[in-house]
Amino acid sequence: MPPGTPTPVDRAGSLLPRLDRLAGIPLVAAAGAARMMLGRRPLPARPARIGLLKTAAIGDTVLMSALARDLAAAHPDASLTVFAGSDNASVAALIPGVDGVVPLRVARPWDAVRAIRAHRLDLLVDCGAWPRIDALLAVCGGAACTAGFRTPGQHRHAAYDVVVDHRADRHELANYRALGSAVGAAAGHAPELAVPESTLARSLPVPYAVCHVWPGGRNPAFRRWDEERWMTVFTGLRADGLTVVLTGAPTDQGITDAMVRRWVVAGGDAAGVRSVAGVATMRDLPAVLSGAAVVVSVNTGVMHMAAVLGAPTVALNGPTAAHRWGPVGPRVASVNSDLPECGYLNLGWEYAGRRPDCMDGVRVDAVLESVRRMRRTAEAGRR
Repeated sequence: MPPGTPTPVDRAGSLLPRLDRLAGIPLVAAAGAARMMLGRRPLPARPARIGLLKTAAIGDTVLMSALARDLAAAHPDASLTVFAGSDNASVAALIPGVDGVVPLRVARPWDAVRAIRAHRLDLLVDCGAWPRIDALLAVCGGAACTAGFRTPGQHRHAAYDVVVDHRADRHELANYRALGSAVGAAAGHAPELAVPESTLARSLPVPYAVCHVWPGGRNPAFRRWDEERWMTVFTGLRADGLTVVLTGAPTDQGITDAMVRRWVVAGGDAAGVRSVAGVATMRDLPAVLSGAAVVVSVNTGVMHMAAVLGAPTVALNGPTAAHRWGPVGPRVASVNSDLPECGYLNLGWEYAGRRPDCMDGVRVDAVLESVRRMRRTAEAGRR
């Protein structure tokens, strides 16, 4: 699970993650024992119906678009369906080459299994790195062949026909490409998202900067940057002639509006900082991001979207590590924490016993310098 989006089990509270582990591990082990008795099935040479399973996480889904494009290129006559969750289905719909997106009700696994089985898949690729529920959905989904990750300590791989090691020493995009290579889809495509037309994006004053302030997922406070620092960044962006546009989920709308009010009360110009949190839909967001002069974001799904869309993107990394979850795109930069023992997140939930103040080591001057360097480079490229 990349930083930025919680899994469905996380959203349900602490009980379901424990249940995923306590019940999921023996169930996957039992399925794996049955698979060993029956024998691992061969990879189909010409699959007609391919499925990708990713039940949560916007950022993961954005990166997974590279695998989807590689599969579509390797099997141009096959249909490609993404089985997603409620959090990421709208992002999956933006991936070029995908023929359909099926939202799954992961909290009702029997319904999710039926939805997968209805597609009579030749190949199902599970792109989850740790949830056992995803592995069980893949195993029970009726595909002629399944593939997925073997992640250290997660005990989820036993029943796959094709198993790929998920590694913590490389970027998640590289893990997806390894998974694709194992099922005959050579890495050749970068992540990509479509950019639908957006009336909202056309209404924004050019030039503008997008700031994505609010992280999601488990323990978001660990990845939240101090509001005073954001205000200083807003001041710097305004001094450079940019309107500041704040993005966020519908649940972020109230706190984002409060931030705008605070900006005005502190003496900021009323037109200089505006919020589209809760207003910009997932279909609006690609156009909003790709039209920005620069995007400054905590490490979250929106950051990955901006980077892949080609917007000059500056990512703020505290507990996240750039080598694992940094932005991927033609114009990206990461500002990392100066504090020791940071950048520790691997699967997205390894907070226990770790320092909670890593974002305090992300310096405002480093962020603004990175923004200005990025803009200078972009301007030079246009000449």
